[in-house]
Amino acid sequence: MRIVFCLFFLFITVCQPIYSQSLSKMGTIAFLNSRAKEAIGSLRIFNADSRTVIEDGGFSESDMGVNIRVKLSSVGKEDATINSEFDPAHIQLVEIVQVDKKSPVGQVKITLTDPTKKSTSLSKSSGLEVIYEELVYFNYLKIDKANDERVRQAFWDLKNIYSTKTIQSIEQLSQMIPIYKNFWISKEGGTSITYRVDKMYAYGGVLRFFYKQETVTKYGDDTKFSLIEIPLNAIGSIDRTNKNSRPNCVILKAAKKKGFDVFEYSKFKENEIYKNRTTIKEFPLLIDIGYPEKYKEVTELLKQLVKDYGGKKIKT
Repeated sequence: MRIVFCLFFLFITVCQPIYSQSLSKMGTIAFLNSRAKEAIGSLRIFNADSRTVIEDGGFSESDMGVNIRVKLSSVGKEDATINSEFDPAHIQLVEIVQVDKKSPVGQVKITLTDPTKKSTSLSKSSGLEVIYEELVYFNYLKIDKANDERVRQAFWDLKNIYSTKTIQSIEQLSQMIPIYKNFWISKEGGTSITYRVDKMYAYGGVLRFFYKQETVTKYGDDTKFSLIEIPLNAIGSIDRTNKNSRPNCVILKAAKKKGFDVFEYSKFKENEIYKNRTTIKEFPLLIDIGYPEKYKEVTELLKQLVKDYGGKKIKT
């Protein structure tokens, strides 16, 4: 009888999902996926007026790094499916969110160094909405008391794993772009636009720039802060700014039937977000090409990157 009990205890121990700091990247992702799926069908309660059922959920690897998927339903609200994609290397803080003591589901709040989480939500009335923000939320089964620290530690481990990734050629391109340097571009009709890149990220075949744009026209001035997505496979051709611009740089033009998505800066409570997506057909790559060797270096690298990420041969 004692032997049977020991075998049963060993079986339970082996089969019980556990978390260890020594897990690999895929092991850590698998662990968080299992925690997300444990919460499916359970209720998350913040207070008497905020009760939400976790209808579905998951955690997986993505082009940006990782993706949290959750489907939510609440009384009086339509169901919504939300995908939150981000790079764990940008994790700055991981906190346990205070939920009602009766809530089976708990939540961690992750603060990123910048608004680099791409959140895609889908519902019947609102359709597809895309924003970038700096806060990430993850639901798990709080009934298992050990999950609080296990989940929190798992995200810190992912940060360490993704912070030591190998530099790729797409990142080499982004490293050529100076931060906080103004590029003045002359346009027709006396219009001029000054661009300045404040931060940039390059992964998953997409360049993402946080930038400032100051436009001066005969009708007035305009200043805005934006985030742009430039998928390398959406680039169709490369041009140069005109000779009156300072300094000269490359103009990236989108391929036919494609474009580059731009999001406007906003702030909601403590959360910085980029929303109101629009599409533009061209954007300057702010690298000084004032001498021929630099222009050739940049265009050759762009040609190779576009090819590597599934784009067509670009025109120069």
